Amino acid sequence: MRRPILWVFVADLWWGVSALFWRELDTVAPIDQLGWRVTTGFGLLALFWLLRRRHPLPGGLTKRHVLYAIGGAAFIFSNWAVFLWAIANEQAVDAALGYFLAPVIQVALAVGVLREVMRPAQKLAVIIATAGIVWMVTIQGGLPWVALVLAGSFGCYGLLRKMGPWDAVNGLTAEMGIVAPLTILLLVVRSGAGNEIAGDASLFTWALIVLTGFITAVPLILFAGAARAAPLVVVGLMQYVVPIAQFIVGWWILGESVPLNRLIGFAIVWAALVLVVFDELRNQRLQRPVDRVEPSFS
Repeated sequence: MRRPILWVFVADLWWGVSALFWRELDTVAPIDQLGWRVTTGFGLLALFWLLRRRHPLPGGLTKRHVLYAIGGAAFIFSNWAVFLWAIANEQAVDAALGYFLAPVIQVALAVGVLREVMRPAQKLAVIIATAGIVWMVTIQGGLPWVALVLAGSFGCYGLLRKMGPWDAVNGLTAEMGIVAPLTILLLVVRSGAGNEIAGDASLFTWALIVLTGFITAVPLILFAGAARAAPLVVVGLMQYVVPIAQFIVGWWILGESVPLNRLIGFAIVWAALVLVVFDELRNQRLQRPVDRVEPSFS
């Protein structure tokens, strides 16, 4: 199961450092970013599907496929939309809190819905992480709805990708295919209303816009592949890589100041993540090679 853990680590690290990419698109309205990332992402995935020249569903499309694709599309699109709304409305702190809450919700769904069994070290990591969340909520003065929606929507998305019939690539292609007509219409309407970016955007900005689909699709494919192969408890706890990577990018690369009370919260989460990693490495050494499960991407 080493590869699934590597996939989710790379996906989480990707999300954590992608702030550097999205920072370069600050001249593009958040709603346009949302439209372009879905549209270009679907175009990229559709092209990949065509080049493979094989049927994505040898057994045929079933009602179960459709329902899971619609559910996944609804959860991930609402997650993106709320996040961009929060950034545009100066609620980035509320959004950041969602990244602290998301892993615990993912673990709760894994245990409550999938009946996954947690090892003692994982239980301790959840307790430590929960203490960090309580600390962050306390210093912030409450639990905002933005954080709840972001954490809940992504937690449910991970659960659907775990339970659903889709593999990683075809599932994401179907989800984006459901949303893409809406985002294309959005971009057309925005352009007709005089909000197009073509006249003002530089060649560099357009290059970044084209890359939004790639930046969006790759970590989701890795995450979905890992979620199908690894226990959702492990996938959820590994998501603490995201806020830690965001902290390192903001503090070390972008030179942002971090108050002491937030540093304490990060330190608590860091302790939980270190415990998860060491426990997983120990568990991998105890497992036999025949028990290894590899992720399914196609």
